[in-house]
Amino acid sequence: MGQKIMGIYVNNRIEKTIELQKLLSKYGCSIRTRIGLHDASEEICSPAGVILLDLVDNSEEIEKLKADVTSIGLNVQMMIF
Repeated sequence: MGQKIMGIYVNNRIEKTIELQKLLSKYGCSIRTRIGLHDASEEICSPAGVILLDLVDNSEEIEKLKADVTSIGLNVQMMIF
């Protein structure tokens, strides 16, 4: 049993945020920790970012989440330790 981290690259945060938030809520019981990273300052807020999810070790749910996130046009990468 390893640690599973999902990275989601969101290339258009404004356009994809609502759909992605619905999916993250749907699979909320499979997510231990969620971290969002994007460039931000007083002058600019980047339209792209990365979300890191620390996942509960449930392979079936993780595959469903991955498929759903991919279906809305986002890039998903997995890290397993």
